[in-house]
Amino acid sequence: MVKHLYPSLRFTLSRSLFGTDKNPNWAMSIPLPYIHNADRFTYNFMIILTNSDVTSGYLTMSYGKFASQLFSNHVRCMKFVDEKGLEWICGVQSDKRPYNHVKFGGKWGSMVRARNYTQGDHIMFGSPFLGNATELFVKKIC
Repeated sequence: MVKHLYPSLRFTLSRSLFGTDKNPNWAMSIPLPYIHNADRFTYNFMIILTNSDVTSGYLTMSYGKFASQLFSNHVRCMKFVDEKGLEWICGVQSDKRPYNHVKFGGKWGSMVRARNYTQGDHIMFGSPFLGNATELFVKKIC
């Protein structure tokens, strides 16, 4: 038989011991970047990753359908927020040849490796507003 030398201590703490919250509504006023609910997006778009998107370190996307709705072709940097809430800063290159498209570089390759994206994965991009977006939310759709 094992005897305990010390009794197990359990405390019941009351929030009143610590005083009132200085910012009681802070959780409701700050949008959490890792909430990837498509219903909250003004605009979303899904792509299927190609072998080049996964291995080259660049994501190539047509500027005409999706990107033109979200940001101007003069933007040089875009922040991608993945489903874990991690931020990936990606450089943006615009090119009109052979078609009007943009290439996301920078941390795109690191994001692909970290999220284990593979060729054929369906990736949803979304933005809570149209126009001069500086960040896009990215989520793999299973």
